[in-house]
Amino acid sequence: GREAEMNVLDEAVLGLQTTPQPTLLIGGEGVGKSAFLVAWSSRFQKKYEVDLFFKHYTGLTNQNRPCTTILRRMLIAIKEAFGLRKTLPGETALLAGSLQLWLNMLASLNAKVVLMIDGADRITDTLMERDAPLDPPSDEEEDEAN
Repeated sequence: GREAEMNVLDEAVLGLQTTPQPTLLIGGEGVGKSAFLVAWSSRFQKKYEVDLFFKHYTGLTNQNRPCTTILRRMLIAIKEAFGLRKTLPGETALLAGSLQLWLNMLASLNAKVVLMIDGADRITDTLMERDAPLDPPSDEEEDEAN
């Protein structure tokens, strides 16, 4: 089912191969986004050739995942798929910059790469959280927490 929606996503992703930019699939909780992405990604990979199709499913587990974990997984997948000799940065603060550099390098090689991240709302930025000011919560925030 949902063939029409899958075709729309196919066209968006294939169009992005010439103009890289994110495509977002948005919907309320429990409407089947994760199941749709599982079916779509399987179908897409059978229909079209890409050099790398990275998949990360956060929405299926209902657990938050640190951004650094996903960045590291993407870099490892790129390294393995393209046989890169580059090393992953040891400092977590350098992961996002390395991903951007590696993706720019792949774009210059006309590599076809799809990075699919399900449940982006459950990805936490541990660097931001660690660097956040330690102000006490406001009365409104305390009321919301209780």
